[in-house]
Amino acid sequence: MNFSKYILFLLSFSYVSQAQTEITGNVVDDTDAAIEFANVILLDQNNDIVIGTITDENGKFILKASKGNYRLLISFLGFDDWKKNISLLNTVSLGKIVLTTSENELEAVTITARKPTLVKKVDRIEFNIGNTILSDGDAWEALKKTPGVAASATGSLQIFGKSGILVMIDDRPVQLSSEELKNMLEGMSASEIKSIEVITNPPAKYDAEGNGIINIVLKEKKSLGYNASVSSRYTQGVFAKFTNGASINHKGEKTTVAANYNLGNGKRNVEENSDINFLNTQGDVFNFWNESSDRTTDYLSHNFRASLDYYLSEKSILGVKIDGSIAPKQETVNKTITNVFDSTNTLDSLFVNNNSTDRDRENLSYNVNFLQNFKKDGQSLSVDFDFVDYNSSRSQGVNTDFFNENQNFERNEFFTSTSEQDIEIYSSKVDYAHPIDSTRSFEVGAKFYNIQTDNALVYLNRDNTTGNLIFDATRSNQFLYSEKVYASYASFEKNFSKLYLKLGLRAEYTETQGNSITLNQVTNNDYFELFPSAFLQYQLKEGSSLGLNYSRRIQRPNYSLLNPFQFFSSPFSFIEGNPFLQPSFSDKFELSYSINNKYFLTLYYTYTDAPFTQLSTQDNASQTFRYNAVNLDKDIIYGVFFMTSFGVTDWWQCYMNFDAYFNEFEFAAPGTDQLVTNGRWVTSPYIWNEFSVSKKHDLSVELTAQYYSPRVQGGFDIQERSEVSIGVKKKLFNKKGSLAIYVADIFDNNKFTLVSDYALQNHIFRENPENQYVRFSFSYRFGNNGIKTRKRKDGTQDEKNRL
Repeated sequence: MNFSKYILFLLSFSYVSQAQTEITGNVVDDTDAAIEFANVILLDQNNDIVIGTITDENGKFILKASKGNYRLLISFLGFDDWKKNISLLNTVSLGKIVLTTSENELEAVTITARKPTLVKKVDRIEFNIGNTILSDGDAWEALKKTPGVAASATGSLQIFGKSGILVMIDDRPVQLSSEELKNMLEGMSASEIKSIEVITNPPAKYDAEGNGIINIVLKEKKSLGYNASVSSRYTQGVFAKFTNGASINHKGEKTTVAANYNLGNGKRNVEENSDINFLNTQGDVFNFWNESSDRTTDYLSHNFRASLDYYLSEKSILGVKIDGSIAPKQETVNKTITNVFDSTNTLDSLFVNNNSTDRDRENLSYNVNFLQNFKKDGQSLSVDFDFVDYNSSRSQGVNTDFFNENQNFERNEFFTSTSEQDIEIYSSKVDYAHPIDSTRSFEVGAKFYNIQTDNALVYLNRDNTTGNLIFDATRSNQFLYSEKVYASYASFEKNFSKLYLKLGLRAEYTETQGNSITLNQVTNNDYFELFPSAFLQYQLKEGSSLGLNYSRRIQRPNYSLLNPFQFFSSPFSFIEGNPFLQPSFSDKFELSYSINNKYFLTLYYTYTDAPFTQLSTQDNASQTFRYNAVNLDKDIIYGVFFMTSFGVTDWWQCYMNFDAYFNEFEFAAPGTDQLVTNGRWVTSPYIWNEFSVSKKHDLSVELTAQYYSPRVQGGFDIQERSEVSIGVKKKLFNKKGSLAIYVADIFDNNKFTLVSDYALQNHIFRENPENQYVRFSFSYRFGNNGIKTRKRKDGTQDEKNRL
């Protein structure tokens, strides 16, 4: 809530005790589109402010005042003021109030209303990026700045310290791995985004999968006609990157069409360094490896969305939608130099590993939706049918040269691998919402999905004598995986005078089968689980409330973690899946308190049984290093989260949050019976400042700072990091265009260092991605900016995010 809105709120609050009658109205523009956050002010005969408010998202307002004669003033930037004398004897309904677009640029605005940076709702945090500098960047950058969200360089996400997060766009899941999700969001313009929702305790309507949901809500328009926009970004880090995009929307009497396309091209770079201490059974170092690598990826990506809605009648809609993410070109070159030292720290040998990988991916998602609204407001039936087709191929060549202590060449090893992955997801679901009366409603629904995956991996080793490539049966494999889930849910909500109650129950029955054709190994698993949820919110006074939430969640392993393949990046390092992984279950509690819709405090606790992760394991005997997927024993996290936003002055807006929590993992050390407990307290403050340098010239500056204290993740201790960034934004062409410059991580402190030191495991991994960069962006929109495109979610929820 900014300064002007805060003043209006205080005026409203101080006057409400005398209120006897009401003035209501609905404010729209000349295209009949609702105007949100318009200022509505009631003046007395001396033109002094009696009471004020702002319009809601539907353009509606309510004012309460004593009987008398007044003057009503409604204003919004870019429109002529609307004025009317009111004689208030009984309730006055003004109906639709049309504001006329101003022909002259406003020199000054007495009272302005900005959309709040954040809104705390009963089950989520809503982060509005609006016209901030984030809207001129990419969606990934905006996601990293969202309250309570932490993102790694590889694309993994956490909410309040918990991993296993489902990412959705307009309530529709994104069907990509963490790395591919990051790449896609980097190619998506943040100017399309209205807000980002962080749902820590999803209600029963959502699938039970995941420890939380991040829902990216795209902008919604409202009237007939068309609009379009174009955008372009140039980013300079170690290498240059380009992103160009366009979108178009058209709404007719019977049809609504929307399409969006983004093209990304450039190079990404990551520098890595690691130290590995190989230990004997007494814990003494007998060998020390230092590895330095430089990885560069040349990429080309196409991301697109298209939808068509046809209105069969006023209340019946049939829609189709397609989402696509195609990466036909991704070439990665990784050079690693490993120095091997003996126990006296003398160079014993070294080897140079050159790893080249070519990869292409095609990910297409199709949805057919039927929506039937009934005469009773809020009563609806929605039916979805979905199909997801995911295909990826990868070819890799690993060439390793070995040298002795004098750095003289000794030998060479070379092997290649090719892998193919085909995944098909079929889903159908139905949802029915029924309001009983103005205070009670219930929802019911059912869903079924079927997943079929086919994975093939072939390794070839080169015979140094003949130079021929020979099939390696010990590493090659074919793995089939299928999963079926039958789910149903019911929820009930009730609004009392000051208490809001929502109860839900979801039931899911799951059947899975993993079949390693090469190993002749079949793993079957089936289970039935119930997932209750409850939400209570008590209104203490206007703008202040107390809430209590609970939900039970499940986290199923990603398909890649279930795959038993071994992907070698060198002769001594590989990643390995685990077909015996079990799902994990979490119980989540939240106690929240808000003051004046301005200060928000949340206490939270989560207990997770059998969480799974990838542990980095060094085999001291064979001197090999691997990442393998395992179930840990438990994961406990509890803490406090505080956030607020306010206007320091009329030209300085500020948002800040502070997260402090204790996180502890417990697990058996690989290959031993030793129980490891890894835990610590974590803090993460964040502050975002926006300065309006010149309102006349629409010039603003944003400055952000964030600090991450040391934290834990499974067997890793993650060291501290921080980031300070600055951006400048200028609106152009009568506010239809914008130009922005953004400098990220000015001091280059946003680097990752992970330490693993327990049970004869002793290694450090350092990663320096391109978090420091300069970005130039330009966007322009034209046409009618009042077109409304329907929001709907498809039937594939968490399962697509596990690809």
